[in-house]
Amino acid sequence: MIKYLPLFFLFVFLSFSSYGELIPTKNAKLQGVEWNTTSEIKSRFKSYFEEFNDKQWDVLKFKIKVDQISKELFSNGYFSSSVKFDLTGSESNVIVKLTIIAPEKINFHFKGNQIFSHQELRKKIVDKIRNDFGKSERSVLEAFINDEYENAGFYNSVIKSYQNNGRDLDGV
Repeated sequence: MIKYLPLFFLFVFLSFSSYGELIPTKNAKLQGVEWNTTSEIKSRFKSYFEEFNDKQWDVLKFKIKVDQISKELFSNGYFSSSVKFDLTGSESNVIVKLTIIAPEKINFHFKGNQIFSHQELRKKIVDKIRNDFGKSERSVLEAFINDEYENAGFYNSVIKSYQNNGRDLDGV
């Protein structure tokens, strides 16, 4: 039984590696990026990856760029966005399939706010959304703002919100 154990592990390793993710070789080059997103998002972030084309593949630097995109989308109001990538191609010529989903952009406008500055209130709301993993329900945010006013000593505040669907100056 013990002499067949190495063959068993070899079989298991080969079966998992054949279904696994592409593992580039040490000298692999990035051949290109395939975009799976809107044309606005692609044109905004395409320049982030131009330095990688036909250069040695560095997954760490690539992940840093992907994280930068995620952070930038979130800070610009795309709270429920996601950025993912998959490797295709061959072990020596890598092609990255980049998927960016940014379903809606949320902006805030505060009127009648005398206690907090616009930046303070926006930061509190963005931190709340971040802690709730991108959830941005209006009723929850209204209750949160009301709690922040109560914490500042202003009780019985009335918080009203509205939703205005439209396009911003970038056409989003």
